Order: sequence, then C-alpha cells, then structure tokens
Amino acid sequence: MNSRKHVFLDYEPSPDVTPYHPATYREIRAWVLQEYGLKVSSRYVTQVKRKHGIITQGGQSRPLPEGVEPPQVPPEMETAIEAALRHFHML
Repeated sequence: MNSRKHVFLDYEPSPDVTPYHPATYREIRAWVLQEYGLKVSSRYVTQVKRKHGIITQGGQSRPLPEGVEPPQVPPEMETAIEAALRHFHML
C-alpha cells in the first residue's frame, strides 16, 4: 500500500505583493499613450500579443470583410506595445 504524507502550511500573502494579472487592453493603450504619446488601437494590441504567442480572448472586435487583410501594425507602434507588454510582465 502506498503511504502519502500531507503537509499543511499556513500561508498569508504579503500585503505589499500584488498578485499577477495580465493588463487589460485599456491599461496597455493608456500606458503607450502616456509613455510614447501614441494612440494605438486594440486591434494592434491583439496583433502584437498574437505575434508573441499571448493568448487573446475571442476574436477581434469587428470581423473584417472577406478578403480584406487587417492593417499591419506600424513599426513604432509595435515597439511601443511590446514595451508595454514588458512593463506589465506579459513578455
């Protein structure tokens, strides 16, 4: 017979440590605007997150018509969004 021992620990999280939660699109867009002065769309944030393998919830806000490619993220906006994702510990 296999014997298992269970250890129970009293755990209280430190009050100065906040639990990790991924930033919302609004938080990412606000940070990019504050730090870089760029207004980025949620569609651009979604594209950059998917490029880095970050799972996004659902599809994009509005589906594009059939045969239409989504606009590509300008390089300066992509860099700013990546910086925001690093700032929020998502990359």
